[in-house]
Amino acid sequence: MNLAKNSALSVFSASVLLFSTIGGPMTIGVEPANAAKPDPAPVATTKATTKPKPKPAPPAKIVDPLASEKGAVASSQATLSDLTAKLNGAKKVASVEQKAYDKAASDLSGAEKRVKAAKAALISANDKVVEEKAKGDSSTRELQKVQTLGDRVGTARNALKAEDENVAEAKKAEGKQGKVLGTANSAVSSASSKVVSAQSAIPKAEKNLKVAEKNLAKKNVIAQKKAKKEAKLQAKRDTKAKKKAMQIEKKQKAKAKTAAKKKAKEVAALKARMKQLKNTGKQSASELSKNEKELKNLGV
Repeated sequence: MNLAKNSALSVFSASVLLFSTIGGPMTIGVEPANAAKPDPAPVATTKATTKPKPKPAPPAKIVDPLASEKGAVASSQATLSDLTAKLNGAKKVASVEQKAYDKAASDLSGAEKRVKAAKAALISANDKVVEEKAKGDSSTRELQKVQTLGDRVGTARNALKAEDENVAEAKKAEGKQGKVLGTANSAVSSASSKVVSAQSAIPKAEKNLKVAEKNLAKKNVIAQKKAKKEAKLQAKRDTKAKKKAMQIEKKQKAKAKTAAKKKAKEVAALKARMKQLKNTGKQSASELSKNEKELKNLGV
């Protein structure tokens, strides 16, 4: 009788174990129809928070490797343009001052001519007085004539004095204007020298730019060759790494396949053993527990 009970228990335990390995855990019992249902768990409501969108990063600034040389050319050209404008302005001022000086010189020349004419008139008037006096006529008429000629000498002397004063003023004006003109001409000369210097600076800057362009072209060729060489080396490294990864994956798959086969064999052997014990009715509770542990260890 006890043997029959043990056999029935073994069959039931094996059935439970078999169902647990195939379809998951097995529950015994039926829930009553009027069983109280648990209250649903409260659902927490949370307001959705919208995070501000991150600002896009500013575009990277492109740096011109020839910016310094190009800037030097542009700067020298701008300097030449500025100095040329100043030279043209200085020339205009000098032209105005030249005209003013020419007028002052012309005025001085005219004043000097008038002085000569006044001197000649004075000498002529004085000669006439001497000539009349040399006649020795003491008549009233002659005396009046000499008196009239004397008055003319006085008038000529006053005119000469006035013209001498005019010449002095004209010389002063001509000298002053000459200094102004000299300053203007010096400004023109200085501006002209600066323009010549700026003109010579442009070819130098352009030459430096051409040299820099050639050097940059050489550097670019070297960099391109280096980049191609590095790309080839990287391609070889990538191919080698890919090949190695495929070999590792192949080994892992082979290892997993072998392990799966081994596990399948162990499970099959264990199930066969349990079936044999079930059929003979010799499976004990300790044997059943041991078999369950082995199946769990095998992941079944």
